[in-house]
Amino acid sequence: RDRSVSRGLGDVYKRQEYEQRTSTYDQYDQLSVQDLHKVLDDYEFEIIYPLYFKQQSVAEVAKQKQKTRQAINQTKIKALKKLKVAWGGERNKAVL
Repeated sequence: RDRSVSRGLGDVYKRQEYEQRTSTYDQYDQLSVQDLHKVLDDYEFEIIYPLYFKQQSVAEVAKQKQKTRQAINQTKIKALKKLKVAWGGERNKAVL
């Protein structure tokens, strides 16, 4: 019985390790809403929050804001660059 429990935990750890290696996990996954407000202006926050915290698409945010997808993407890129500079994210170039 103990072996099955430890084997089960081993499977969980292997799965977590695999997901971390193969996912888009990076330092930005641990940001809080307060952290975002410290770096981003209000409009940038209104774009980043629904995209990354509510898992909305660029098209959904664009429709809500009555902006083009291109405008939302430009703001998203600008905001992510600001976050990258603020947290020294040189090692996480894949975010952009």
